[in-house]
Amino acid sequence: YPIANSTYPIANSTYPIANSTYPIANSTYPIANSTYPIANSTYPIANSTYPIANSTYPIANSTYPIANSTYPIANSTYPIANSTYPIANSTYPIANSTYPIVNSTYPIANSTYPIANSTYPIANSTYPIANSTYPIVNSTYPIANSTYPIANSTYLPNK
Repeated sequence: YPIANSTYPIANSTYPIANSTYPIANSTYPIANSTYPIANSTYPIANSTYPIANSTYPIANSTYPIANSTYPIANSTYPIANSTYPIANSTYPIANSTYPIVNSTYPIANSTYPIANSTYPIANSTYPIANSTYPIVNSTYPIANSTYPIANSTYLPNK
């Protein structure tokens, strides 16, 4: 199963994405209520039918959500991968933030800081995730120790 609109089938992929064999956002497989680990989480990330907001289910060992949460992640002291600050759509500028997101000093999606070509680790990755100006497509740069990309990948599926 894919991650964010990836044409490469991440499902049944031997490439680890946060050690998960299943997908993240916009997956046709319901991540919500899924027991498949995403960063060792039993629950989903973005665009999940399960309300991530105010969820106690861990996302990278976090008790609170990530993107499109109704709970204000910005200026939140709730940890997201041991971070005291938020990720996507945050009113707090994640860019140039020293607050760790998965031990990263820089942000993920919709950041004003170009994640692309960033050497700052996101889940131990030297390259970005969604909405990156750097082409994740066919990238060999690891995202959560993965040798394949996430959103909008043009890597062809196995047929």
